[in-house]
Parts: sequence; C-alpha cells; structure tokens
Amino acid sequence: MNRFQTLRGRLTALSLLVAFLAVTALTIAFNLAISRSLTSDLNGRLRAQAAAAATTVSIDRGRIHVREAPNDTELDRRVWVYDTRDRAVERPVAGRRVQRTADALAGTTHTYADVSEVVRLYSEPIRQRGRRVGTVVAGEPLADRIV
Repeated sequence: MNRFQTLRGRLTALSLLVAFLAVTALTIAFNLAISRSLTSDLNGRLRAQAAAAATTVSIDRGRIHVREAPNDTELDRRVWVYDTRDRAVERPVAGRRVQRTADALAGTTHTYADVSEVVRLYSEPIRQRGRRVGTVVAGEPLADRIV
C-alpha cells in the first residue's frame, strides 16, 4: 500500500509541505528585512560622511578650498570635492570606474550610485547662501554588507 493513499500519509505530506513553505517564506522575509536595514545604514553613513566632508570646505573669492583636519585620513580616502564647473578639487586614489562614476555624480544632488559590487557613492551639494557652489561625493565599500 502506498503511503499517500491513507489519510494519515496525506496529512503528513501536507504538513511537511506547509512547514517547508512557511520556513522558506520566513527566510526570504528575514533576508529582505536585513538587506533593507543594511542598505539604510549604508546610506545613512554616506550622508553623514558627505555632511562631515562639506564642513571642511571653505569658499574664498568663489574658489573652493578643502581644509585639512587632523586624523581625517579615513575621510580623505573616500571623499571627492568638486567645484561649480564639476572639476575635482580633491579626489582620493581609486580605480578608473570608481573615478568615472564619482565624476559623473559631480553636479548632482542627493544621488546614489553603485560601482559594480565594489563601492556605493553619494553626492551632496555644497551650498553658500542657498546657491550650489560645488559637490561632495562620498563613498563606502559594499564589501561591508553581508547580504
């Protein structure tokens, strides 16, 4: 006699299928929630980093100058500063694709861009008296993300 011909066999198979589907759905929901949380955290770090970098910028006679602060080497490795003509005033050493993407973000406002699976970039305008005078682009490695 086949196992699935009895009521007991059918109920067992059905409960195993339901349990499998429930565990699968919960696993997917958990991974989506963690991914959203990590993305939100990464975006928050990028916004904070760009805001911090913008505080080191001064404008003298329409020209942007970046003041060097002590112990800011970590910030210097991940921040680009552009003037109103979208020319780099300061840029870290980075790969060609990352540099091109950062250059493309110059002049944009509050824009995120991922370079492959390597780094996420974020642009924030530098404003003086309500007018954009430049752009800060901050980057964070995506390798820190687990999902």
